[in-house]
Amino acid sequence: MEDEKEKVVQEFILGVYDEEATAAFNQNLSDISTLKDPRSKDASQRYHAHQYTNGTICDLTNEPRETEVRFVCSEPRAMISSITELSTCKYALTVHSPVLCKHPLFQEERPVWHTINCNLLPKDYKQAKPDKVKADDKHILMATDIDSSSHDSDE
Repeated sequence: MEDEKEKVVQEFILGVYDEEATAAFNQNLSDISTLKDPRSKDASQRYHAHQYTNGTICDLTNEPRETEVRFVCSEPRAMISSITELSTCKYALTVHSPVLCKHPLFQEERPVWHTINCNLLPKDYKQAKPDKVKADDKHILMATDIDSSSHDSDE
C-alpha cells in the first residue's frame, strides 16, 4: 500500500513572464491591450494581457508551453477564474481584479445625450399635400406634418 505522503506529483510550468512578448502583443493592439477583442466597446469584455513563455516542454509538440494571462475588471475580490487550453500546450488564464475597474479604459462609456428642442408651428403654417412634395424640396416633412384628411378620402 502506498503512503499518501509519498505521492508522485507532476508539475508543469505554463510559462514565465515575458516582458518583450507582452510589449509586442500590446503594440499589435494599437498600444492598448484591453479586450476580448481589444477594440471592444463593451467594458465588461475588455482585458489586459501579459504573455508568459518558456514553460515546461510540451510532450506533444516538443515546444515550451505558453500562457496568456488576461486581467479583467471584476468586483469584489481578486481571483483566478479560469484556465483554458486554447491549443495544444497554449493556455489562457483569466484573473479577476477589482483594481482594474478603477482604470479609465475599463469603465463603461457613458451615453452621449443630445438635446432636441421642439417649437410649436404657427397657426398659419401651410400644410403640404403628399402629392405636391417634390424630391428637390429643401424642407423635410414629418408624418404628423402631412394632412391626414387626404389619406382618409382615399379609403
